[in-house]
Amino acid sequence: MPELEEIEDELEEEEMQARIEDAVESGEVEPESEDGLVDEVAEMSANEQKELAKNVRPVRLVLGKLRKITFKTLHSTTILLPAWKSTLKDLGMKERIIPRDVST
Repeated sequence: MPELEEIEDELEEEEMQARIEDAVESGEVEPESEDGLVDEVAEMSANEQKELAKNVRPVRLVLGKLRKITFKTLHSTTILLPAWKSTLKDLGMKERIIPRDVST
């Protein structure tokens, strides 16, 4: 499924960016430098990497699907977005837009 692989690649890239941002915020590295970051996956054996990939795959797939739903909702000004706002109103919740592309 090439579509799922593409989503996985995007998530991996976002995860790495989030790691960098976290390291910068915590003062572990300077903003322009990636020095000091440890790629824990690279330090794992091939079997450990396969096991990790197997364990996180379901989460990645769910996140990919959520990202697609969010995108479609935000860009559907005639059907989904009004339904989203109506649902929030019915539940008595503050009207908010679903966040997309946030560091996790």
